[in-house]
Amino acid sequence: MLVDAFLELRSRPATDTMRLRIAGWMGDHRRAFVEEQQAKLRAAGLEDSVEFVGEVDRRGKVEFLQSLDLLSVPATYSEPKGLYVLEGLAAGTPYVQPAHGAFPEIHERLGGGLLVAPNDPVRLADGWETLLRDDEYRRSLGSEGQAAVRRLAGSAYLTERMLATYGKLLS
Repeated sequence: MLVDAFLELRSRPATDTMRLRIAGWMGDHRRAFVEEQQAKLRAAGLEDSVEFVGEVDRRGKVEFLQSLDLLSVPATYSEPKGLYVLEGLAAGTPYVQPAHGAFPEIHERLGGGLLVAPNDPVRLADGWETLLRDDEYRRSLGSEGQAAVRRLAGSAYLTERMLATYGKLLS
């Protein structure tokens, strides 16, 4: 989905400077799939427009997230947690995610990005293009999302909620 959306995006006018950065662990059981995606990029002449960062530690993850214009992990299944979206928002990075799984709830609660139709690389590319062509909008989503995640999902908020719950249970 990610590679197909990137191919779609780069087929559009004035997108020749847009790049894709991918980070994360890849097990041997996924190697054939990754090679297939790399072959698609090579066939389109875009292999030099994609950077495979690989596995990152905590510090590397923060640096990676802060370096992005937007975060997109287009899960094809109903992702139950979406922790990486919260991490991206904490770094001030807006998202474009499919409208299923945990993402609609995160979006409603925190904002900070766009939701698009699931499993549709054209709609995903549309969302990316919307944010990539409007710096002010993209930055405002990142700032608003960052403030919301700190206010409504940060450790102080969660501690307060946990103590309130314990208080109710103990009384």
